[in-house]
Amino acid sequence: MWGSTCPNPVTPETVHAIFRSARKARENQPAMPAGPGARHKGDFALALADQLAMARDTGAAVTVPGHLRDLFDFLYPGPVGVAASEANTDAATTDAEPAPSGATPS
Repeated sequence: MWGSTCPNPVTPETVHAIFRSARKARENQPAMPAGPGARHKGDFALALADQLAMARDTGAAVTVPGHLRDLFDFLYPGPVGVAASEANTDAATTDAEPAPSGATPS
């Protein structure tokens, strides 16, 4: 789908190279072609979500990198003054319903 082989090692840079969008040249930067997986970002997100759901269903441990935990804390805040990662330390097994489409975090 986004290339015949998985990059080795898998790093933020190699993932970015696969899924990056095309960029036009600017005065201070050259043009950048789209990565081979640029059209499949949504497919990748759904595949990742499926893997996380399977891990949750089987009780497998999932480690969320700190920068993503901070992002989720920003997007889905818990009670005022308490980060989501502190309010629910077992986030991988939460039974919370997802927000309706188009809803904004409160």
